[in-house]
Amino acid sequence: SLVLAMITMSESKFNDILSKSIMVQGFEKSFLNIVFPFLQRIGLLWQTGAVNPGQEHFVSNLIRQKLIANIDAQNHPVSIHSKRFILFLPEGELHELGILFLAYLIKKRGHELMYLGQFTPLQSVIETDRIWNSDILITSFISAISGVIPKEYAEKMARTFLDKKVIFTGQLSKEVSELKYKNIMSFPENT
Repeated sequence: SLVLAMITMSESKFNDILSKSIMVQGFEKSFLNIVFPFLQRIGLLWQTGAVNPGQEHFVSNLIRQKLIANIDAQNHPVSIHSKRFILFLPEGELHELGILFLAYLIKKRGHELMYLGQFTPLQSVIETDRIWNSDILITSFISAISGVIPKEYAEKMARTFLDKKVIFTGQLSKEVSELKYKNIMSFPENT
């Protein structure tokens, strides 16, 4: 049904299907069980030419709006056990739905969040951390980025943020998992 709503570019149909799922399963489970498998299917359809970029951008932006609205709705009080997270995408990376979902999960669990968004220069992350003093940094490599070698990028982050945990997600996180720095972690490619 979501694929049909995407192909016909019906915002009302798409929102209706997703809203019903959220009412039954809740926001988090709907994204894990419905939205992310749907996005994987879109990726395959896009690669085969069955959908055009406009259709994919149409639904991606509807999903993005839902994520941002639900992140904004999370107003849990900060506790002494709360951690400070900086989330960002490196320069050249535009695929933000996965990291936006992580932002939602972080805020839902009562942690502090600094979301820097897409296409963030590493120097800006360093300067932000100097001011904000995070505990954990999370970034994502979904696609190959021209001029960026994930292992080298991860090594630079590991050396720059020695006293912090640095987490890599996305398809290229496998390359990062081979590094032997104590402060670096990677999630499997499906996160």
